[in-house]
Amino acid sequence: MDSEKFKNWALGGGTIGIVIALLLATFGYLAPIKSDTELLPLISDGIARIDENIEFLPSISEGIARIDENTELLPSISEGIASLKERTRALILPREGGRLRTWDWHTIIDVQPKVVLKEILMEYAPVATKNLPAELPEGIKPLKYNFALTPYSLAGSQLPNFSLKPPAEISIAYAHPSLGLTTIKPTDLILLRWDEKEGKWTPIKTTVEGNLLRAPLAKFGLLTLASLVSEVPEKS
Repeated sequence: MDSEKFKNWALGGGTIGIVIALLLATFGYLAPIKSDTELLPLISDGIARIDENIEFLPSISEGIARIDENTELLPSISEGIASLKERTRALILPREGGRLRTWDWHTIIDVQPKVVLKEILMEYAPVATKNLPAELPEGIKPLKYNFALTPYSLAGSQLPNFSLKPPAEISIAYAHPSLGLTTIKPTDLILLRWDEKEGKWTPIKTTVEGNLLRAPLAKFGLLTLASLVSEVPEKS
């Protein structure tokens, strides 16, 4: 066998060997999947969670489309993060309830099962202090953390006068770095809701548990986190 034929034979045999090795490796990975009965329920659960969240699939499709069209991925990621900061939505189900978390987890809203009669979308959106409808009552100082909670139908229409019975629970991690409230006494914190009918701010009863400020939430609308102003003793 001359050197050229030997070279071609060696290259062909090497290629076949690589293909066989890849096939064996593939079957080696598939075998644990077939033998591991715990894996299929996890896959099913994942698929079910995707089915439950109607916003998930469009987000994936849109993200893939943007990657295909735009090779500059970092600007797209930055836009995505900015969008999450501006608005967060969660699906609330009749039987399971639901949970809404802000993008950096400093605020969480839990809705118990069997509170809503049909599926709704709960939206969280930050609001600038300059856009608040009125100043806070005397003796209360704004902390520049304001947000609107709005219920929507799955079709996208807003649900006016929607309430939660029993109330949802809102938890705010007041010590979170993004809120910048580390110098405020937890006992001075107060959560208020804007009452559109009365045209005034109404305090919501809150409790402090560890690093969390908790409050019941029966009605949607505009909320603000504020601080009680400590009285300054008069000079004698």
